Amino acid sequence: MFFHAWPSGRGYIIGFIGGPAAWDLARAGPADAEKFARAELRRYLGAGADRALGPAVVTRWGTDPLHRGAYTYARPGRFGARAALGQPLGDGRLIFAGEATRIDGLAGTVGGAWLAGRDAARTVA
Repeated sequence: MFFHAWPSGRGYIIGFIGGPAAWDLARAGPADAEKFARAELRRYLGAGADRALGPAVVTRWGTDPLHRGAYTYARPGRFGARAALGQPLGDGRLIFAGEATRIDGLAGTVGGAWLAGRDAARTVA
């Protein structure tokens, strides 16, 4: 599990986990996923981390029928693939949108997905 702490100065921490462990936690449920994440933060930051942590939100990303746990990444040296994916095809009749197309630091984020969708809609309009 890895964490992105205080992104852009915001007061929260985002935890990411993948592979078999993620599927096991998804089956176990939100309470077990939160317990696991808090244990990992204690391992990294010490027992005092508990006092600094507020409530948790656990997504159901893996069981959401529209996503099924999908997450994009570019292989090392292939960052340019994101820009290529975001280019309209077929004289503009086909446009891929979503966080996978972002090259502005918002790849992998909801904000990146939102902006890419907005930009694609503007292009179509």
